[in-house]
Amino acid sequence: MNSTRESLNNYRKLVKQILTEYAEILVFDSGTKNEIIFDWEHHRYMLINRAC
Repeated sequence: MNSTRESLNNYRKLVKQILTEYAEILVFDSGTKNEIIFDWEHHRYMLINRAC
């Protein structure tokens, strides 16, 4: 069971790293900002683009 937990933690770290890097390079307009929402409890992740 410990290896399953470690695998899940590694997956979470990887998702966070990928979304963070992607958000930094993906800019549609200088008047917008990318934000990442992480819901670790329910395993949901969202990248949004909003006006500054």
